[in-house]
Amino acid sequence: MLPFVNLGAAAADEYLVDGVADELASALSRVPGLRVAAHTSALAFKGAGDDAPHMASALGVQTLLEGSVHRTGQRARIAVRLVSGTDGFPLMSAAFDWDVNDPLALERQVAAAIADS
Repeated sequence: MLPFVNLGAAAADEYLVDGVADELASALSRVPGLRVAAHTSALAFKGAGDDAPHMASALGVQTLLEGSVHRTGQRARIAVRLVSGTDGFPLMSAAFDWDVNDPLALERQVAAAIADS
């Protein structure tokens, strides 16, 4: 799972973006049979323009999860894309809206959608 991108105007939202990505990685790591690269390993690619096959190889994974968070007031949207580590083509994409005061509801919903794909 790659670090998420902050699409919001406030640099202060970076903590929210990193927190969402970290919590989502934790939720996905509890899915039986799903291997999730360590968050600290994936952080090496924050802001990097590397291609998907290179990042997947470096992390030892077959599939990458990339995403972004855009916050406006108390509402936010997370967009996620599951990308093939072989050719970089998207396998799944989805967007989720949520109230930032209830982040756990979002994590469950997003983790379930990703695990199902």
